[in-house]
Amino acid sequence: MGTNEQKIEINMNQFEGSSDQIAEQVFKIVILPMLQQMKAQDAESAKVFAFSIMWLGMSQYAQFFPTSGAKKSIEFATNKLIEVLKKQRGELKI
Repeated sequence: MGTNEQKIEINMNQFEGSSDQIAEQVFKIVILPMLQQMKAQDAESAKVFAFSIMWLGMSQYAQFFPTSGAKKSIEFATNKLIEVLKKQRGELKI
């Protein structure tokens, strides 16, 4: 391994709490460090990695709904995400 690389050992019992708490723990322990390491080496690869994680997560989430429900739910989440981004970036027009 290179000097910037980290080895992550995962024990499935290390994650606890509610579903959203476990998701946040997985993100902080596994996904975010990988994304940060990739971004430091190649921003485009990091962007593809982030997209792939998003895509895989959405596809799993969509499995819980009929197609029309999945579309509605994902559109709602996307709209909320953009609203939050605009607010954080000072782009929200009131």
